[in-house]
Amino acid sequence: MLKIDVDEMTNGQAVATELGGGGEGLPWMTILDSTGKELVNSVGPTGNIGCPVGDEERAHFLAMLGKTIQRATPEELKQIEANLAAYANKLR
Repeated sequence: MLKIDVDEMTNGQAVATELGGGGEGLPWMTILDSTGKELVNSVGPTGNIGCPVGDEERAHFLAMLGKTIQRATPEELKQIEANLAAYANKLR
């Protein structure tokens, strides 16, 4: 995991733009393969999911994980979903 701070890091905005996240809002996420090729990013059907607290946002985030995760069990993915839903409920 690498965090790029577009405001504080030298060339942070340029790196984010190169990765495809130059104007989609924050946080923006991408998952890359071992060669640096993008597998999926946080831009869903309605735009960037940011912190995935809405139902559609959580669904897209879980789809991101489902496409790329290699070692998680279905139960672990369900736990991630439950944790995100609980966090969303706290915000409401």
